[in-house]
Amino acid sequence: MSNQTFDINAAMAQINQVHAQQEEQAKFVDERFVYSKAGHNYSFRLLWSADAAGQRKLPIIFKLTHECGVGSDRDIVTCPTSDYISGNAGFRQCDICTEANRLYNDWKDTKNQTTRDLYTKFKRQYRYTALVYVVKDDLKPENVGKIMLFRMPKGIADQIKKEVFGWTIKKDDIPLPQDQLIQGAAFSLTDGYNLNVSITSKKTEEGTFNNYTAQFSRNKSAIQVTQEAVNQASIDLKFDVDFYTPFIKEDTDAFVSKHILQSKMDAELSGAQTGFTNPNVTEAVSTLGEDNNNPELDAVKVEPKNDTDKEIDDLLAGIQQPTV
Repeated sequence: MSNQTFDINAAMAQINQVHAQQEEQAKFVDERFVYSKAGHNYSFRLLWSADAAGQRKLPIIFKLTHECGVGSDRDIVTCPTSDYISGNAGFRQCDICTEANRLYNDWKDTKNQTTRDLYTKFKRQYRYTALVYVVKDDLKPENVGKIMLFRMPKGIADQIKKEVFGWTIKKDDIPLPQDQLIQGAAFSLTDGYNLNVSITSKKTEEGTFNNYTAQFSRNKSAIQVTQEAVNQASIDLKFDVDFYTPFIKEDTDAFVSKHILQSKMDAELSGAQTGFTNPNVTEAVSTLGEDNNNPELDAVKVEPKNDTDKEIDDLLAGIQQPTV
């Protein structure tokens, strides 16, 4: 028999260490993305990569989705109201939006909690993704100088649409004067503006959320990266492959059959009344309640444009705002 003494405390420590490593490995972290956290500041240069397939016209993927389920059973379909598909005109093509609108209007009239829960379940989700060069990341300084992906909150996306592209967000919005638009300088590698982002924690009745504040820098600067490197990083990060997804009518129909009609039957069996009816795409669709992230954004008046970045400005000039 061995005279070696068994150290139960050392054995327990080893087990706990192995378990902690397993738990850490089980956490899915997409290393392609900048991890944004309350209490930290970031600075990015927005990047415009070439699309090898020649389909993507916008440098930022402003995607809207409908989602249902969890984990591997989660179904996700691209909504045609995404800016790179049909914009607001897409409401006429999306039966899910039509039903979500009916649910919202029914809840507004009846205050039925089941109807509200179903509306929340089927309303559009914002999945905005930008390709960025990291100028500052005080949470993970090792990211500085890298090309990464940034999950862009709706509030920041709306600010970019107004200040860079000159679009309007709400019906009564007035477009910025042409000489105040940032345009191509938001994406220039040699003479551009950085997008500075600060994140704080905001408590509401529904929970605690990140609150984003963003503004473009007042001074232009160059970043140490070439357009060839940007294009290659876009491919390596699968920017188009994973995030520039089309609207497929058959997938939407399957989503309606699997989730919306099933939810209607479940609600009827439970005795709850909902606003479900057959889709009627001629009705106006409400988007109220979809903006779960509405940060206060500080707009910055920029200096008049010069003659640099004409190539990017020409591309911008060819981009029309999606309209009804």
